[in-house]
Amino acid sequence: MNVRKAYIPVWYYDMAISADIIPFSSEESSEALLKAMGPPRQVLGIGFNCYWPGHTWDPVSYLAFTKPNKDKVFVPFTKDLYENMGDVEVIPFTVDPLRDLGYRAPSALEGLTVDVPSQRSFKINNADVLLQAAYPVYLPVYVAQFTGNEDEDPKTVVVSADNEDPCFYQWEATKTGAYQWINSGPWINLDVTERVWRMGFRNPLEQLVKKFLDQAVGHFQTTNEINWEDERIQNIATYEEPNKRYLEQLFKVWSRRNMLALTENLDGDKKAIGFGNKEHPGIKVMKVDEIREDIMKKIGDELNELEKLEPTWYKNFKNKI
Repeated sequence: MNVRKAYIPVWYYDMAISADIIPFSSEESSEALLKAMGPPRQVLGIGFNCYWPGHTWDPVSYLAFTKPNKDKVFVPFTKDLYENMGDVEVIPFTVDPLRDLGYRAPSALEGLTVDVPSQRSFKINNADVLLQAAYPVYLPVYVAQFTGNEDEDPKTVVVSADNEDPCFYQWEATKTGAYQWINSGPWINLDVTERVWRMGFRNPLEQLVKKFLDQAVGHFQTTNEINWEDERIQNIATYEEPNKRYLEQLFKVWSRRNMLALTENLDGDKKAIGFGNKEHPGIKVMKVDEIREDIMKKIGDELNELEKLEPTWYKNFKNKI
């Protein structure tokens, strides 16, 4: 058995992307399509605890390491980790998710279609990365290669070395891309403000994740010049939780906006299902105009909360764009 001890460079990141979505069907009139799917509108997608490798060490670069729980003490990136580590190999950071994902996302999503039931679909245009925060981390691992008997091909496994209940990953040489590691963690944890995109078999959310795995994973741009001064590259222990609170609030605001957009073409006097308030929670029958007014008020309150939660680094970054 051959065993190597190493620090593997990885990135965990959080991201928010907006886009225009246009309903489409070749089987229905514009009026029927509008009634069934609503008007063209904007959607927000957020990714929490997403993964990207910091290296191109094949095949380990295709392994998504499961993000440790909140009690985990991470090893944040510092340049002195490259030095005086004895028999532990420290793999340098040579891949940057800001370049691989943030800069590519708008062009990759332009014109993309996702299917929904009844021969309908949505076309995606004008995608814009609103926020991306990347956290560089070193994970200690054992990389082992061994052969059970002479007739078997060598097996490659990776075992985390940071706790008493380690994660165990095995390489499947017959598979490719993001699918070649047994027990691999998620590459992307995605949610969208379009509720129907989360429903049913092969729903649009699943389609987007599969397209990401098939078309993005493996397209790693190698660089020796990662800009460590970029404000979006951050210490996970300091910035992750405030960033997530802001993104969660941003998602609330956009979800309300989505609900408002879906009422645009409805008769204001028509009865529809609305939502109660803190004093009277639950659902209730209301006029569409009342629903609109209620949503507008909630958006105003939630925008105020969003402004309070906006990270200082993000304000500064936006001012420089």
